[in-house]
Amino acid sequence: METPQATPLVLLIDDHALFRTGLRLLLADHWPQAVLREADSLDQVLAEPDWPRPDLIVLDLHLPGMDGMTGFKALRSHLGPVPVVVVSSFGDETMMRRVREQGAAGFLTKSVSADVLAEGLRRVWQGQSVWIGQAGTSAVTGGLSLETAAGEPGGWTPSPLQRRMLTLWPSHRSNKALSRALNMSEQQVRAEMSTVMERLGVISREAALKAATKLGWIEPGEATSPQSLEKGRLL
Repeated sequence: METPQATPLVLLIDDHALFRTGLRLLLADHWPQAVLREADSLDQVLAEPDWPRPDLIVLDLHLPGMDGMTGFKALRSHLGPVPVVVVSSFGDETMMRRVREQGAAGFLTKSVSADVLAEGLRRVWQGQSVWIGQAGTSAVTGGLSLETAAGEPGGWTPSPLQRRMLTLWPSHRSNKALSRALNMSEQQVRAEMSTVMERLGVISREAALKAATKLGWIEPGEATSPQSLEKGRLL
């Protein structure tokens, strides 16, 4: 469920222009309601006393000229208790625990897939915690990890359309490809897939497919062939 703020302001602080560009494009596709502001250093943010307070901060700890933990504390002091998601090319247990102790709301390695990154940020904005380190594992309790175990979700079952989306996902991984295959809008695709992941308690579409297969909603192998398009569309 979305929070009352319909257009969250996301502040990305990362010195790599390529990652900033990638996240901008990712959010446009996976979370178009978000407004992204970018900074290439902590100094840029700290030097502006009237910087708009964001609803979510995405911070790379390894910024030039400043120790990660020192920078984290300075940022919290400057902008107040805004939820912070730390992103890093590294994700060992020690680093994850340190940022958790400093008050971070989540941790994501830069190696996660686009849908996992976008969904992780959105869930932290909603008040949850997400901790995904190396190899998709989480060593920190009290938050969602990439492979959060999915149980029987309280009697809920996916609709025929949602099942269809999951079976098509391996060969149609982008929202645009799914929307074309199913003759529906990308916004509808995002909404339906988000509902499935939230109900199953997972944070990636791959994990949702695995859970749906485990629960018997999708037959093993049913989602592996692009030829499934020939079976018709369920709308």
